Amino acid sequence: MNLSFKINQKDDCFMIRKIVFMEEQGFENEYDEIDDKCIFITLYDKEHCIGCIRTFKDEEEGVWIFGRLALLKEYRGKHLGKEIVLYAEQYLKQYHIKEIHLHAQCTKISFYESMGYEPYGDIDLDEGMEHIWMKKICNIE
Repeated sequence: MNLSFKINQKDDCFMIRKIVFMEEQGFENEYDEIDDKCIFITLYDKEHCIGCIRTFKDEEEGVWIFGRLALLKEYRGKHLGKEIVLYAEQYLKQYHIKEIHLHAQCTKISFYESMGYEPYGDIDLDEGMEHIWMKKICNIE
């Protein structure tokens, strides 16, 4: 693999999200008004987009939200999802973040816990799938 990251390749990110969330998982309301204020981080194998995540600044100072982490099926199980999250965390250092929050599918809790995220609050349903909020305190200056 020849991996690289790009910033704000919205069309590529939308393509990955359509495949993973809509076609594979059956979500119908994948795109929202939050997309208008996001930074999109995409992962490529050569010139082929294989994964993405979006991030945006929360109303609370120093808090950013991750969402829509997606990776094409044939690239799963190779620790590339973790690489996307770690790259996104590194990218956000320039904004002097204090915390990162994300709304995780409950089946992915252990994945995020392995990177230091902790669940909080109650489980809720997003289009019939259980999700929970998670956060990571970032002592990034």
